[in-house]
Order: sequence, then C-alpha cells, then structure tokens
Amino acid sequence: EAYFLSIRALRTLPEDGGESDLKFAYTSMHGVGYPYAKRSFDEFGIPGPLLAVPSQRDADPAFPTVPFPNPEERGALNRAMEFAAENGCRVVLANDPDADRLGVAELADDGGWTAFTGDEIGALLGMWLLESFGRASSRPVAMIASTVSSNVLAAMADAEGFRFEETLTGFKWIGSRALSLREEGYDVLL
Repeated sequence: EAYFLSIRALRTLPEDGGESDLKFAYTSMHGVGYPYAKRSFDEFGIPGPLLAVPSQRDADPAFPTVPFPNPEERGALNRAMEFAAENGCRVVLANDPDADRLGVAELADDGGWTAFTGDEIGALLGMWLLESFGRASSRPVAMIASTVSSNVLAAMADAEGFRFEETLTGFKWIGSRALSLREEGYDVLL
C-alpha cells in the first residue's frame, strides 16, 4: 500500500484525470507486472485505458510468445505492437517478467513504431521529474543513475544546474546514495 500511496503523491494531473482519447497497450511478457502496472496507472490518474495484451498478461515461466522476455530485445514488443494497432493504442508499455525493466514504443504518424531505448526512457523521465518537481523545489536537486546508463542525465545536470551522481548497478546502490544525498540536504528525484 505504501508504494501506491507514494505513486499517488507524484500525481500531477487533475483529480478527475482530464479528457484524453489516448489508449495504452501493456505487456508483462508473461510475468507478474500487470496488476501493479494497472493499479499504478489508476493511482497516478492517467486518463485513457491500459489494455493488457491477453496472450502475455498472465505469468508463465515458459514465456511462450516472446523469443527472449526483455523489452529491449529486438522483436520482444512485436505482439504488443500488433495488439496496440488492432485496438487503437498509440503507446506500448512493457515490463520484463519480474517487472524491473521498462520498454516503451510509440506509434508514429506514418504508421511505424518507435521503440525507445532504456537510455532514452531514462532521459525523458529525468526531464519530466525536473520539470514537474525539480524546478519548484526549495532545496538543491540531485538525480542518480547507474554506471550502465547513458551520460544523458549527466549532460542534463551540466546544462540545467542540478547534481548528478553515478552508482554501481542495482537499487541498493542507488537507494543508499539517495539517502546520503537527502541527508546532505538535496531533493533527490528518482
């Protein structure tokens, strides 16, 4: 419950969610992510439905419909993009089976799909955090990324004037450094 309350606290949309005809397709790639993605979507107040790819929604350790269940692997989003096109969805969201990786694809005006890399998703989320929360912060702002991430957040930090830290890969390293920075007085945007 605490996790979903923290998501609700990040809500930047009006309580009624506003109006939108944007629809999202979601795949958990035969993993555990769907109930958490659905509830997160609802708590955050994103207008427009989150439609799960039926053949990939439920957990199945054989991963029968994906060659390799990583949303960044070539071909892994094909079924979700087909489902999205059939159901009028312009955005595909995907998690790997244990829901610790995110994939995103967007339908272009020419009918083709653009699948974003993890680094591109991180940059977009970083800019959203800065615009939504960082600029209004009364404290200095910091962001953290692991050593396997791109240097885009570091370049953003240089250009925008916030602190950037790089850690070893893993939540424990990022979380530990975030706590230290908060103790130093930073508003850490994660």
